[in-house]
Amino acid sequence: MADQDLLKTALKRFDIAEEADTEFRRLFREDLEFVGGSQWLPLAKQQRTESSRPCFTIDRINPALRQIVNEQRQNKPRIEVLPTGGNATETVANVMQGMIRQIEYDSAADSAYDRAGWYAAAGGVGYLRLRAEYESPNSFNQKLLIEAIADPMTVFYDPNSVQPDGSDAEWVFIVDSVPKDDFQYRYPNAKLTKTIEDIGGWTNFQQYDASWITQSNVRVAEYYYKDHTEATLYQVMDNVTGQIYTTTVEPPKDIVDAGMVMILNKRPTTKTVIKWCLITRDEILDESIWPGDTIPVFPVYGEDYFIDGKRIKQGAVRRAKDPQKMLNFSASLQAEIIDLNAKAPYIGAAGQFDGFEDNWRDANRKNFGYLEYNALDINGNPSAPPVRNAIEAPITSVQQTKMQAVEDLKAIFGIFDASLGATSNEVSGVAIMARKQQSGISNYHYYDNLVRSIRQLGKVMVKIIPFYYDTERIIRIIKPN
Repeated sequence: MADQDLLKTALKRFDIAEEADTEFRRLFREDLEFVGGSQWLPLAKQQRTESSRPCFTIDRINPALRQIVNEQRQNKPRIEVLPTGGNATETVANVMQGMIRQIEYDSAADSAYDRAGWYAAAGGVGYLRLRAEYESPNSFNQKLLIEAIADPMTVFYDPNSVQPDGSDAEWVFIVDSVPKDDFQYRYPNAKLTKTIEDIGGWTNFQQYDASWITQSNVRVAEYYYKDHTEATLYQVMDNVTGQIYTTTVEPPKDIVDAGMVMILNKRPTTKTVIKWCLITRDEILDESIWPGDTIPVFPVYGEDYFIDGKRIKQGAVRRAKDPQKMLNFSASLQAEIIDLNAKAPYIGAAGQFDGFEDNWRDANRKNFGYLEYNALDINGNPSAPPVRNAIEAPITSVQQTKMQAVEDLKAIFGIFDASLGATSNEVSGVAIMARKQQSGISNYHYYDNLVRSIRQLGKVMVKIIPFYYDTERIIRIIKPN
């Protein structure tokens, strides 16, 4: 495919992915901002702040989220390699297992799994990736690394992918917004860099758009895609060894005629090659081929389902936002009522406060040992002491609303008091353990989805380790202990 055709297809696919995920990205960002502490509607918070009214955030979201994620950390998933017969012997499987453990150790894969699991529980999706790099600046040997993608919003995934581990994705983008000056430093040979140099700097460059080249950044995207080509699959028997194998390369006619091999069967098939490009809007900066037949970017979903063909992705926070807002509002209103009760105005006859105005005016803000008043009104008649205009505030109903919001949060997260170690009405050890297990069962799908993606990662690693570790070298492998 010519470069311009490739770029045209890539940009079209990017637009498709961006449009398909517009709503999800908005909700994902709102969920993460909510976890970060923005738990009030902006207008409500502004009104309360401007009028100096209480505006508390009683965060019950993060403790529940930590409960879900820390259960994943307690039961750390690992890739396990099992022999399946033939050349896949137990010895080979043990060596492969040890190599994968070493790759996990070198990559700090624990942190990658934790990060991807956290994003899945908080916002609905996190991503793991597998990549290769040279062992050192002076080596031709390459090694594999497992990483989490730091910001899931930089990933634009094929919207037609329906498998929960992403194994059926035809293409994936990972984007990076590079500052303009940094772009020139990173890519000195890029056409865009040459153009900027020719016109005398970015100030003279006017070809901005809403996404790929803005006033401050240039978008650079890693673009993985599957390239399918038609082929013929041959089933061949080696008449010398008796071995039967399959290949997409037709055995030479002279070897077949000599009776050295025999073609037993053939059929049409498709060869899939994973290609990688680094692109801007107008140029391919770099390209290579990734071994294997699966794109090495693995989604970790939270809750994942379809409605009328539309994929819904969400985490544990999405449904908990409304009761959390109610809890914040109730707690703020409760404090406001308590504060206002102590500031009920005094009612007295005209003239009773003459000469003592300052003390009575500050009585709601300062503690005075005594307050004096004029015992006669302006007509000279005796009058009773001033009294507060106190009324019974609806504090009980506000407290009940607050408690209900807390219970709603527990129900949504499936995390109850016993799960957090609090005293509950269970009296036997079995009953207490059963209540604690409810939390794990309620949120087990987050852990299971993480395990599913790591399993797919392991399958890909088993296929491509022989490609990257294909020359003699000494490497360390880690045993189970």
